Amino acid sequence: MSDAVDTSPEPVSAFRGWGFDVWLWIGTIASAVVAAWAHFTGAGDVPEFVAALVGLAFTSTVMSRSLDQVTGRLSRNAVGLFQAVTGNVPELVIGAFALFNHLD
Repeated sequence: MSDAVDTSPEPVSAFRGWGFDVWLWIGTIASAVVAAWAHFTGAGDVPEFVAALVGLAFTSTVMSRSLDQVTGRLSRNAVGLFQAVTGNVPELVIGAFALFNHLD
């Protein structure tokens, strides 16, 4: 047996070791940029709605995964309270924007 070091080139990937959560954050930021672009360029109601819907789906997924990570560190009662409080955040944000834009 030889003690030679293996010098065969290994493919270098800048994204190796990144977890699924990082990709969720990238998707959230990208969808927010697309939604902002659709809104400020006047792309139309349907593209603006679809972009906002995708952004909301990414944001809800990030919040859900964050909540799952926090629940391992809290008691059962605190987890229930935390889930009850954060479960309606997307609806509250949508309602706040609707009220702000006078969409009764």
